[in-house]
Amino acid sequence: MDAPPSAWTLRLAVVVLCIVWGSAWVVVRDGLDTLPPLFSAGVRFVIAGAFMAALAPWARRREGGADPPAWLWLLVATTNFAIGYGVVYSVQQVLPSGLVSLLWAVYPVLMVLGAHFILDGERLGALQWLGFLLGFLGVAALFGSDLDSLGPTARRDSALLLLSPAATAAGTLTLKRHGSQCSSVVLNRNAMLFGGALLLLAALISGEQLPSQCGARTILGMLYLALFGSVLTLGLYYWVLRHGSASRLSLTAYATPVIALSLGWVIRDEPIYASTIVGALLIAGGVAVANTRTDRDRDEDGLAPDHGAGLSSEDEQRERRHELLEREHERLEHDGFADTQRPASR
Repeated sequence: MDAPPSAWTLRLAVVVLCIVWGSAWVVVRDGLDTLPPLFSAGVRFVIAGAFMAALAPWARRREGGADPPAWLWLLVATTNFAIGYGVVYSVQQVLPSGLVSLLWAVYPVLMVLGAHFILDGERLGALQWLGFLLGFLGVAALFGSDLDSLGPTARRDSALLLLSPAATAAGTLTLKRHGSQCSSVVLNRNAMLFGGALLLLAALISGEQLPSQCGARTILGMLYLALFGSVLTLGLYYWVLRHGSASRLSLTAYATPVIALSLGWVIRDEPIYASTIVGALLIAGGVAVANTRTDRDRDEDGLAPDHGAGLSSEDEQRERRHELLEREHERLEHDGFADTQRPASR
């Protein structure tokens, strides 16, 4: 059996996830200077889906899981990829990448709220309702007066953007309810390919005009988003989850918008207003509070520390660790941090 990775290796992997996911926002915006939005998003996921198809035979043997029903991956392709990314790419033509990443950061809060109504045993407590309120106030702060300086349609475009995390949350919650035993490799492969095809079809129907030529920067940016922002992050996410605690991965929800804001400011000279900072703090606080787990919650989930459990063998300990990681993985999915159901990178 392979030796488990060190704590520093796991930390480095999480740092890579944060950097790739955070940088993806500004790379998307940079590519839109040359390519139209729906075409750009469609090509990204056709490339990513093709690589997933090449990796699927090897990854499927390691992962296991049943083939997802066609209706399920078609739904994920439509909500999480076609609508989710189609809206993001379209809106980022006019809004700064940092602001878009902040507005999208309400996704975990929407997941917790949606789980209250859709999933059994996921009722919101007082802390979760408080988290939702803080997230709502954060969005309201981003709709402050400074938004007017971005153009006459900035408020409308910001409101439209919220359709992306809402659609992605709806798809993810449905997947959580009906696809917990399905292979994430197969589901992502199918959803990426079909979602990319839907985006390309939408680009054709809407009459998007393609440039006569693309520079090396645009092509490299597309490959970065497809291979690093989609395929690498998916594999790295599950590798970290398999060997480390899921709580490490939750840190990406806070680091990603900060990196996106910083890179947008440094690389593209995007503005950061007082309302942006206030909104970011409120949304981050809402995510933290909405995903707070009490000691009672951990006990009910079987995730409380097992002091002095006295397991009799290494096999039993390994089995228990696997069981706890699986339960933590399921919790993380409905809390909104699982990359399989939510393409965390934009």
